Amino acid sequence: AYEVVSTSEWGRGETGLDDYRGRITLWLTPAATGAYQFRIAADDNCRLWLSPNSDPAYATRIAGFDGWADIDVWDSYASQTSAEVSLVEGRSYFLRAGYDEGGGGDHVHVQWRGPGFDWQNISGEAMNLYPGESWAARSIVLSPLDENGWVKYDSDLTVSWAKATYGPCDAVYTLYLSQDQAAVSDPNADGVLAFETSDLSVVVPDVGTLDLEHDQTWYYRIDVSSETAADDEIGQVYSFDTVKWVPLVGTQPPASIVAPMPSDVTISFTPTALNDDFAALMSYTWYRIVGAKDTESEETDDEVIFTNDDPIETNREGGKRYYDASVVLSFTELGHEGVYYCVATNQSGDVVSSDCLLLARRKVLHYSFESLNGNTVPDSSPTGADGTLKSPLAWANRTVIGGIEPGMIGNAIRLVGGEDPNAVYVDSGKTAYELGIEGARPRSVSVWAKTGDMARSGIYSVGEYTSMRAFGVHNANDPGNNFVYQFDHWGSNFDYADFSAFDNWVHIVHVYDGANVRIYVDGVKVADYAAPDINTAAGGQPFAVGFWGAYDAGFQHGVFNGLIDEFALYNYALSPLEIGQLYIAGAGGTVCVETPQYDLTGDCQVDLEDFAIFAASWAESSLVSP
Repeated sequence: AYEVVSTSEWGRGETGLDDYRGRITLWLTPAATGAYQFRIAADDNCRLWLSPNSDPAYATRIAGFDGWADIDVWDSYASQTSAEVSLVEGRSYFLRAGYDEGGGGDHVHVQWRGPGFDWQNISGEAMNLYPGESWAARSIVLSPLDENGWVKYDSDLTVSWAKATYGPCDAVYTLYLSQDQAAVSDPNADGVLAFETSDLSVVVPDVGTLDLEHDQTWYYRIDVSSETAADDEIGQVYSFDTVKWVPLVGTQPPASIVAPMPSDVTISFTPTALNDDFAALMSYTWYRIVGAKDTESEETDDEVIFTNDDPIETNREGGKRYYDASVVLSFTELGHEGVYYCVATNQSGDVVSSDCLLLARRKVLHYSFESLNGNTVPDSSPTGADGTLKSPLAWANRTVIGGIEPGMIGNAIRLVGGEDPNAVYVDSGKTAYELGIEGARPRSVSVWAKTGDMARSGIYSVGEYTSMRAFGVHNANDPGNNFVYQFDHWGSNFDYADFSAFDNWVHIVHVYDGANVRIYVDGVKVADYAAPDINTAAGGQPFAVGFWGAYDAGFQHGVFNGLIDEFALYNYALSPLEIGQLYIAGAGGTVCVETPQYDLTGDCQVDLEDFAIFAASWAESSLVSP
């Protein structure tokens, strides 16, 4: 965990860390009285609290969400934006943002709007490290610093500050210092270095007192006391880092890569080091994870993929050296799939990159529903992600009522929707990220469905329904109305209502190529349009067959009622030829998937008959000349 009291603009970019909790705190001083709103974007789960005064004890949650939103994307969740709150000019209000990082990218950003201004960053005089009426030391400055803002470890440390507006005239300041955060946070500050002064600065000797070294983190606070007021005030706990010799992360690898096979795949990673020869990067090694990721022990069972003992320096900027620590993999077999990471090393230590999932461009789920093994649905794709019959209802015994019966190709699974007290569906256990279809990545679904009830039940879905970052299909009408299948991408949905799907087998192919959505029904293309807003959540609910909505009983759209057969998911865009082959595998015969541009006879091919029609019109003209 970490805490930042404030920054020049209220937010925090990527740290390169995983599995931690962070929060940012400030005391807000508005410049005008009126109505204000706040909004938050973070990765991952976040909360925003505001107090009606400067006391944190009265803070209440005003915004936040479970999930993640990209940097400065403010409309992923309705709860990202607060209701209007009334603030008074010049008063001090406690404001805190907290978030819970899992893996991958991480960030948090808060904006506000109020009288006379639209959405903007919180910055400038509105931000304070302390309540307005506090005695706390203001504008704390540490020196000497290097160009990265790190404290130099070969000099005495000077800590200076400004007196608070309401600070006592006889203020006595006590500076506490330690590498033990808990000790500095203890009001008694037992066993830490302490320096008392009535001045506005302290010079702390290095040799014999601090004995600073590189790559250290120190914690400090400044208390204020007054003999006249017979009172004292405990300061905030801050931290500083000494000059870092160990490598740091410049740019992380991509979270995932989907590549054709065979091919050469490049995974990029940019570590940095202090701009000094003694801190130069010595080597980097790429690993593929075996079991759990092993980065704490020198002896690891993770597979060594590549080592470079002569890293290439690419740039020097801002007191740092940047290195290209990319690796090129010869991706020739499914056995090369996996999760990769890099460890970059110099003489002081190492830095570990985030993970990169490498997947082949392939079929990633295939439920043929030929048989069930209890509540297990076999997956015949290379993924081997056997599905599980589950229920969103906590009390359900998760036993499907329908079972297996003849389908379009061999057998199919019958799900009975509302008639099933357990509301069972098929849970793949794999998220969009694990299947290589997160964000705007291409994907295709092929499925045969025979609908028995059109009451908003789902054929398939993945992602986060509540954040509108899901992908799937559900039927959108109540029984007795026109039959509509809704293809959901949030912001670029498509309703298909040109057939009666009730109790008839229908073949659906749902394609997204990274830019456009193409939809095929019974082998024929019925939609083809740009879909720039698709952003399927990497985490969230795993891919589900026979379900649409959120997995809690209070907010679900429903379990499918009918038969489902030959469900297949691909992490690439199927071609028209592949789509036609999938259709005739079940229906037989022939199909014209897409009419060729110059097919003038309507027989789904361009041949001599079409040329003859074109040639007959060659000499015809309606041109009128003087």
